[in-house]
Amino acid sequence: MSFATWNVQGIRLKKDIIAAEMQKQNMYLIALTETKKKGQGTENVGEYIHLYTGVAKEKRAARGVSVLIKKSWKNKIKNWEAVNENILTINIILYGYNITIIAAYAPSEEERYSVKQDFFDKLDQLLEDFGRYREVILLGDFNGRTGRKNSRTLWRGNN
Repeated sequence: MSFATWNVQGIRLKKDIIAAEMQKQNMYLIALTETKKKGQGTENVGEYIHLYTGVAKEKRAARGVSVLIKKSWKNKIKNWEAVNENILTINIILYGYNITIIAAYAPSEEERYSVKQDFFDKLDQLLEDFGRYREVILLGDFNGRTGRKNSRTLWRGNN
């Protein structure tokens, strides 16, 4: 099994390119972040099923997380949930194991503290709710930073 995460910075014109790259790399599942796709739903993209969640349709396109999963795994999916525009969960049964895949896109450093705290509180609650009797695969972009901030540049990495 090959899983991956990719920050796509908008998916509108990239779905076929992503699916082709997944096919080339023999990948079964990829979590996509910063999709900027609105609403929630599913769609077919080549040999993959695209499960997505984003901001409400009346809002400006932002955030968004989705998963492309091989169509051959469709019968292994028990259910999926668009938790919010930053978190999506999929419950599947693989090789006799109950597995929950969480695709997450954390708010950036520039977001208000309360927005970041809400995201991590929700993620913690989900992990707690899943309990210890299933396998959990957490994929995503957690907007981590390294280095230090100074007045001339936003971030300067440690060399």
